[in-house]
Amino acid sequence: MLGTPLYMPAEQSLGQRADTRSDVYAVGIVLFEMLAGAPPFDAEDRLSLVRAHAMSPLPRLAVARAALTVLPEVDAVLARTLAKSADERFQDGGQLHAALSALPRPATRLA
Repeated sequence: MLGTPLYMPAEQSLGQRADTRSDVYAVGIVLFEMLAGAPPFDAEDRLSLVRAHAMSPLPRLAVARAALTVLPEVDAVLARTLAKSADERFQDGGQLHAALSALPRPATRLA
């Protein structure tokens, strides 16, 4: 296993095939962290972290950072980017870029 578990989708952590959808997941973790101020999943040990990526529901941004107001479209893009199943994610960075570019402006507001 190569990579940083904090940014790794479950399939990669479990030794399954990684592809562009795995990269989309990692970008989604970075986006979430940029907006919320912390990654969506964290744990004391690697096994717990892998389990969180595989099974824990994605926290809503407004819950992770109470001072952040987020349009529902942002939550929807993040939910698809960080879907547990690779088949449910954006298939590549181009699709993710298009979805982000289509978001209304401003899409978030920090109080």
